[in-house]
Amino acid sequence: MTEPVGVEVTGRRHLDRGWEEELLVSVLDGEVSPQRTEVRGDGERHQSEEGEHAHSRPGVPPRHRTGAVSRSVLVDAPSGAHPVGPSDRPPDDGRYPATVPPTPEFIGDHLLRIGDIRFHYEHPLNHVPPDHLGIEKVRSLLEAYFELWNRLRPRRVVELGIRRGGSTAMLCELGGAERIVSVELSATRLEALDRYVAARGVPDVVHPHYGVDQSDRNRLARIVDDEFEEAPLDLVIDDASHLYDESRASFEVLFPRLRPGGVYLLEDWRWEHMMAGQLAAALERDPVVRREIEARIVAENRIAPDTPMSRLVLELVVTRAECEDVVADVVVGPFWAAVRRGPAPLDPQAFRLDDHARDLLHVLTPLA
Repeated sequence: MTEPVGVEVTGRRHLDRGWEEELLVSVLDGEVSPQRTEVRGDGERHQSEEGEHAHSRPGVPPRHRTGAVSRSVLVDAPSGAHPVGPSDRPPDDGRYPATVPPTPEFIGDHLLRIGDIRFHYEHPLNHVPPDHLGIEKVRSLLEAYFELWNRLRPRRVVELGIRRGGSTAMLCELGGAERIVSVELSATRLEALDRYVAARGVPDVVHPHYGVDQSDRNRLARIVDDEFEEAPLDLVIDDASHLYDESRASFEVLFPRLRPGGVYLLEDWRWEHMMAGQLAAALERDPVVRREIEARIVAENRIAPDTPMSRLVLELVVTRAECEDVVADVVVGPFWAAVRRGPAPLDPQAFRLDDHARDLLHVLTPLA
């Protein structure tokens, strides 16, 4: 699925990010049979025929852009990576609901039901049936979220990137959250999410904010401080731009607002690496496509690529190595990099990752 070019992304415009995928699709169409990678009980990776998690184009990850395009998870694994256990739950003050929320139930290929709420999950998410909420995630990623939620039992949650609104509603249905603040770049309200909030009677729990750039540090800080009145966060989910500069800006705002033991998820941290590998393979097979891409790169003065989001993950690994009281754990899996906050007091107004990821051994290449 390729979106129109000229999509506004976190405060800047990318007018040139659609043609690579069009060319990649033209090379791969008809040449690669639909497959997906499975990790089975023997620990080996196997290729299987197209199933419920396969993409509409074999081997082609959709682009990632907040509120505009689809997100990519290409490898199905049994569970996500998370560095939390029961000891990392919020302190039990008796406010967590005693009633057990309904168990999520998968029905058929794309239906998830939690109680009487129906979700249509699919990747990429091309359509949503009537009376369903859309979630653009594969089943194994949803299962990873259920496992994380049960372990962490978060009460105060921030979600960056709403997409169709189904993930926000799903988090609410998992139970226990006092407030879920969701932030979306697009200024257009999601009627489906509004209908859900009204029908479920949860306007005090689900608070979406539209037209918010995740890299707008001041606005993001105001929203979170106003919503939670300086109470610490339990969980932050960044499923927004998937761009380094934007993701780092919101991390520096929100990570110090987590409680010690709270978790920050950087979803789809590896998508640019997967796209680059598949594009390189396509270029090796088709010299005509290679010449066309090279000509366009020169014409658009795009010699230097964008810094991938994985750079932020590496910086956090270095921070863990040097300042474990700031970053207690970094666990990297197929779906997300999960960062657990350590016990060190952090000033939300002054926190900058450079002060802690000093890279004393010069592991990271300095950015230009």
